[in-house]
Amino acid sequence: MMMNTVKENNKEYAVVPAGEGEKDFTERMVMGNSIPWLIPLSVREFNGESSYYFDTTGRRPFSEMFQNENDYLGKPEVEAICESIVGVAGAVREYLLDIDDIKLSPETYFFNTETGRFEFMYIPGRKREDGGAGDFRSGVRLVWERVLKKCGRDADRDFIMKLYDMYQKMSADNFNPESVFNIKEEKPEAFPEEVKAPVKIREVKEEDLYDEKEIEKIIEEDEKKVPDKKKKYAMYGGLAAAAIVTLAVMV
Repeated sequence: MMMNTVKENNKEYAVVPAGEGEKDFTERMVMGNSIPWLIPLSVREFNGESSYYFDTTGRRPFSEMFQNENDYLGKPEVEAICESIVGVAGAVREYLLDIDDIKLSPETYFFNTETGRFEFMYIPGRKREDGGAGDFRSGVRLVWERVLKKCGRDADRDFIMKLYDMYQKMSADNFNPESVFNIKEEKPEAFPEEVKAPVKIREVKEEDLYDEKEIEKIIEEDEKKVPDKKKKYAMYGGLAAAAIVTLAVMV
């Protein structure tokens, strides 16, 4: 899905086509509510075509952070990433949305410089129009691979090993984000899905923890072992009746 950046006065927007598919209640739900962890969304029409405008003012893409050779992610930044993934999973469930409509990659994952939080782009109907491609878990994996590459060299060894352990758990096709990223080790509310045993990845040696080339090898070898399967991550889509009641209250 093509994304453009548009600047208007003192505002900046990430713009994507709205598509022609039926958005059911999700478009009104996202636009009519201030949903935590989601970037504010509006829709505009030009020459008969609709586009979604995400207000990215004061927000930086994750891909543009820590670009210098000596810039590394610290524990607070990693914790903020984990908090955002757990937070958005709970938020979309609460609002009866489909988490796979989130377009997630290092380029579409934004850091809000005002709140200190990472935020997501929710595109109503995206999964259906893209044929289910690029689900949320795949995006999480892309983000986490960058985390492994940019983790600080002075980070605690046990903490880094925990990051690799979390990465290994992501090799399960239907891993539970709320369990994997709950680094405070509190028992999260479980999803109604059975998580398969993760695929074993290459054993990580201590001397490899801070070597970016070795990290790339680990990721590459792991990806060859994980089957390329698309798994549904439906967020209670069958509760359409409840959504209608919610919309009735909104309007």
